[in-house]
Amino acid sequence: MDFLSGFSLCHGGKPGVFVENEHFKICFQEVFCNGIKNVISHGFECCYEWQAIMDLMLLATDDFKNIDTFEEKTEDFVQTWLGTFPGWGLLSSMLPSPLQYFFIGQLNSTRRNWNREEMFTHKAAFEEVMARYELNGEKKLDSLIPDFGISIDELVEYNGNERKKLVTVHFDAKWKLEVKFTIEKKKVVKTLVDSAAEIIGICWNMKYLLMCLKFHWY
Repeated sequence: MDFLSGFSLCHGGKPGVFVENEHFKICFQEVFCNGIKNVISHGFECCYEWQAIMDLMLLATDDFKNIDTFEEKTEDFVQTWLGTFPGWGLLSSMLPSPLQYFFIGQLNSTRRNWNREEMFTHKAAFEEVMARYELNGEKKLDSLIPDFGISIDELVEYNGNERKKLVTVHFDAKWKLEVKFTIEKKKVVKTLVDSAAEIIGICWNMKYLLMCLKFHWY
C-alpha cells in the first residue's frame, strides 16, 4: 500500500473520529456504496483515513458565510487535493481496473529503476509518473477525477441540536460512494455579558420547570 496514500490494513479513521476548530466540529460517520452497506463500503470505513477530507472541510469554514459557499469551497479544495499524492490513494481506488493496473505498473517500475540524485520517495515517484502521463498533452491527471459533489442536509433523526447538519460527499465513479459526515457549529460565548445572559436563561428555565412540577404535584 506504499502508493495508496490514506489506506492501511484496518487502521483508517473509524466512524466517530473528528476534527475541530474554534467554531466547527466535523465528524466522520459512515460510507455507502451504490446505496447500500457492502464489503466496499466497509473497506472505506475501516481502511481509509478520512481526516484529510475533514481537514479540507474545516478549512472551508474559514470566514463562513453560508452553506452554498461552504459547499463550493469544499468542492474546490477536494478537486485540487485529488490531483496530489495525498489524494492519490482515494482517486486511484475509484479508477477503472485497467487504469489502476497501468499506474501500479508505472509506479513500481519507477521505484525499481530510480536513478535520480534526489532521494527516492513515493511522492517523488508519483510526480514523475504523472509528468510522463501528461507529457504528450493529450492526457491530464484532472481528467481522471470523477464527478463528485458536496451536499448538506438535516439529520434524519432529530437530536435536539439544530446546529448539527449532515454532510455527504458523493463520488460517481466505478462505484457510487456516499461518504457521510456531520458538521456542528459550536455555540461560542464571546463576552461576560453573553455568559451571564446564558446562565440567567438556564436559571429561568429551571425555575419555570420547578413551578410546573409544583403545580403538577398539587
